[in-house]
Order: sequence, then C-alpha cells, then structure tokens
Amino acid sequence: MRLRAILLSATILASLAPEEATPQGVGDEARVKWLADHTVPVVDIRPGSDDFADLEPFRRAVGNARIVMLGEQSHGDGATFLAKTRLIEFLHQQMEFDVLVFESGLYDCRKAWSLMQHGEDAKTAAGRCLFDVWSNSQEVQPLLDYVGAASRTDRPLELAGFDMQPNGSASRDFFVSDLREFVTRHDPALAADTVFATVAGTIEMLFTNPMQWRSLPAEERAAFHHTVGTVRERLMAGGTPGDTAAFWAQQLKSIGQFFEFAWELNPQQIDPNIANMRDAQMADNLTWLATQQYPTRRLIVWGATSHLTRNRQTIENNGAPNMIPMGHHLLETLGDDVYTVMFTSYAGQMGLAREGERGAPQEIGDAASGSLEDLFHRTGNEYAFLDLRRIPVGGEWLSNPLLSRPMGHSPMTADWTRVADAVFFIREMTPSTVAR
Repeated sequence: MRLRAILLSATILASLAPEEATPQGVGDEARVKWLADHTVPVVDIRPGSDDFADLEPFRRAVGNARIVMLGEQSHGDGATFLAKTRLIEFLHQQMEFDVLVFESGLYDCRKAWSLMQHGEDAKTAAGRCLFDVWSNSQEVQPLLDYVGAASRTDRPLELAGFDMQPNGSASRDFFVSDLREFVTRHDPALAADTVFATVAGTIEMLFTNPMQWRSLPAEERAAFHHTVGTVRERLMAGGTPGDTAAFWAQQLKSIGQFFEFAWELNPQQIDPNIANMRDAQMADNLTWLATQQYPTRRLIVWGATSHLTRNRQTIENNGAPNMIPMGHHLLETLGDDVYTVMFTSYAGQMGLAREGERGAPQEIGDAASGSLEDLFHRTGNEYAFLDLRRIPVGGEWLSNPLLSRPMGHSPMTADWTRVADAVFFIREMTPSTVAR
C-alpha cells in the first residue's frame, strides 16, 4: 500500500536535521571520567543467552515502571534491533513483562497474535502486522523466533500494536469480516442496522481502494464519522473494559482517526497539526491497552524514538519542532509508569531491510567532538547504559543542553533528561539487513 510507505517515510524524515559540528566542550575530560565511573557497561547486545548479570542495573533503573518503551534512531538500525531483543528477553524472563506492543496496527497485531495462538508460524503471523522494516529484518528474526517459542509455553509474550494505521495484510484480509462476525454475535439488531452496514462497507471500500480516501466529499466523511460514533456507542453500552466489545469500540475510534488523517495528509508538505493526529491517537491506543486491555500487566513498547520522547519542543536543531510525540501525551496520562529508553551510536551505518537501493547502507559518520556519543566513545565501552531518571552526584551537567543524535542519527541539542529516562549507547551502528 503506497500510502503506508509515505507515512512511514514521513516519520523518518521528520527526525532529520542538517549535520553540524560542535566545538570541544569545556570539561570534557571530567565528563568522560564521570561517565566511565557511572555508566553501566553492557557486555553484549546479541540475544539468546540466559546470562543477564550485566543487565541487573537496568532492572533497578526500570524499578516499578509498568511500561518500558524502547526507541530507535531510525528504522534501519540493525544493532539496535539486536540490543532491544536482548532487553526484551530480560524484561520477559526476569521482570514479568509479558506484552510486546509494536508501532504497528492495533487490529493487525491483535489478529496476528490470535493466528499465532492457533498455530500459525510466528514469522508468518508477524508479517501480517508489522511494518516491513521490522518483519523483513534479519536482526529482528531472533525476536520473532523468541515470541513464537514463548507462545507455546505457560508464559507467552503477547503481541500487540498501538498504531492507528491498518498497516498489515491482516486488516485487508480479516478486519471487516471479523467486525461483522463479532457484531452479529454481540448485537444482532446492530448488525442488521443500516448504520452498521454503512460503517463496514466504507471501511471495506477504503481498504480495497485506499486512494479513494482523498476523493470522498466532505459530507460523506462527516456521515462516516457520525455512523462510526453511533456504532461505538452501541458497542460500549454492552461492553466492559478489556472485553472484545471494548476493543472494537477503541479500534473504530482509531480507524476513524486514521481515515481523517489520511484525508487531510499532504505527503508533499506535511502539516504538523495533521501529523500530530497520528501521535495523539497512538497515545490514546497505548493508554487504552495499558489501562483497559492489560490493566495489571507490564508492557514493552517497540517504536521510533521520535514518537516515544517527550518535551520535543525543547530540542534545538529539531527537524520537527512542532511535533507533539506520543510519549508527551503518555507523560500526561501514565506519568512515571512509563520508562523510556533512547538509543544512540558513535559511528557506523544504517540501512532499511529492503532490497536494492532502498535498503543500501548509509554511513552515519562519526559523532561530533564533545557530543554525548563522543563522550561515551571515549570511555572505551562498546555498549553502555545510563539511567537519566536518577543521575548520581557529579552528573548535573547531563541536565544542561548537550549535543546528541538519538533521532535520525542527526545532531540535536537538548537537556535529554527531559526527553527520555535512559540512554543506551552502541559504539558502532550496523545496518538492518534483509532476512535470509
């Protein structure tokens, strides 16, 4: 679906800003020494080992937070994908996190999980819901193998999604039929009502021919939203939090927002107010998952750092200064229950898991002197973790403006303690590669 590619590309481009050099900062040697003394060296980023001794400080940093969000600089960061997978294994095996929520479709991932539970291969099921930058990535395959293996145990790692976009084949193949089947069982009178027929028919038409989104007249759009609202009210009247009726009510709200987003979006000149619609609805979906669908469970969130951060307007050289990320909304709804980890690297390459030129590796260049990445690099650690929520004495400089590039591999200046709760350093980034 061409529009999906445009929307995903827009997310990546929004993180980019021109490369700038920065002079050697005053007191860099003292900063390097402080980092060497207080950051946590991580032995390895490769998943698959049950030796998690080096991640015990990560356990203490996360504490009682119920949601851990794992970012990525770009969607082509193979080394980050491996590191996130190892952290997920640790969170699942050692800290009782048992829901993995991807930046992918709310319905698509729920359907993929259902198919997986009924015996479908994990990689096949994931391919129905995840964006191809992840499902096609060789570096994500260990995670999919892990989710598949865990699904056959008494401690599964449940797959879910928070995006409003119907990005996978699951929506196209199953959404309308599943909705009709549920409504027929749940409320036969609603199933026979022309209001519901209008909603189901419009969604089916738009999934089949997505370019019609932008050609529908305003009165048809208004009528669609009105009928969606009516169907949602009927579903919520007979449902309780966490049940299937509540899910479909949330899903219809989400898909309605997505259609409005698609109707308004101009890919050639993205209006930040329109782009912010996606982050607002993603936050609403994730809040619903955390408080309604899984109110007593611990969640791991996988997505782009650009969506997971907060206080983005405070970042200088920010390629999307008017963006209000999902993470900022979550700060207001979930507060300290959320622990956000941003990843960054000193040098290396990034590359999307796509064939041909679209996936060709790109050099990200060495980080500027005096930047956070440069300071990490000079400690000698290949991988390291730093808790920004509880900074030891002597690290007050971390709360001052500091050059770093955790979004789009592009240098920006900020007090990063206001943007995320932790930073995971990878000295050399390696590209995501197409799964073999």
